Amino acid sequence: MKFENRLFITFAVALVLVFSIINLFVIYFFIKEQSRYETEIILSYQELLRYDKNYPLPPFIKKTGEDLTIEPIYKEEYFKKFSQTVLIWESLFLLILMYIFYLVIKLLVRREHEYENFLKLITLILSHKIGNYLALVKTNLEILRYKPEDRIIERLKMHSNILNDEIKRLIDAVKRIPMLPKEKDFINLKDFFHEICLNFETEKKVKITGKELTIKCNREILSHIFFLLLDNSIKYAKNIIHVKIFNNSVVIRNDFAETSHGAGVGLQIVDYLCKINGFKLITRVKGDYFISVVVFNLS
Repeated sequence: MKFENRLFITFAVALVLVFSIINLFVIYFFIKEQSRYETEIILSYQELLRYDKNYPLPPFIKKTGEDLTIEPIYKEEYFKKFSQTVLIWESLFLLILMYIFYLVIKLLVRREHEYENFLKLITLILSHKIGNYLALVKTNLEILRYKPEDRIIERLKMHSNILNDEIKRLIDAVKRIPMLPKEKDFINLKDFFHEICLNFETEKKVKITGKELTIKCNREILSHIFFLLLDNSIKYAKNIIHVKIFNNSVVIRNDFAETSHGAGVGLQIVDYLCKINGFKLITRVKGDYFISVVVFNLS
């Protein structure tokens, strides 16, 4: 049984026990007060009968000789009505409390899952960046073995500094354990893609076509999504990467430089980011092209 279910059942049982104890006290004091009230009623009517023996008595009072008593059925009916009223209101209050507690548990569990997914995402992003860096270092070290050049060393230093800064930012994010950003901006996708393309140095052609589409989304999350998709496309493309914008989606298509193509950690991160933001990621191979489609929920 899940922890949240055990917690909810424990709370429900504790609540029922508490209300049961309260009811015992309520019933005890009710019976005590009812007995006192009946005694006062009997004394009052006895006093009235002393002055007027024909004074009309209410139907729930029975006269036997000089003695007055209250009909047992009246006591039962009165107690029954009181019990039903208390039971109805207590049940309603109990259900409301249990529902509120259920919502609180649901919120806490959802936040816990969001924290867990956030940490998974951080791990994936970090693994992806380190993997890219190690591949770059390996390539440049091979070049240095045969042809030592200062520009290669400078490139290694530059990428080492970039990786160091990225790791620092990720560590700061983990320390704060924040939720993924919620602030949303209106973003023109054509302009957005031109900005992202500035982060890549490649001889391959990146072509951006299609309609003018503006969506409301968190800029940082959207940047992660399309940076990783373009990074994947540029890395494995032979000559060209084509980005086409439609009414409610973006299609990124690239030809293959070789038979094997990338569909690893980067696409897993993109798929995760799309799911938590209500987008849909579709990837497929069509002929000699690898196609990634991000469908937006614009409703």
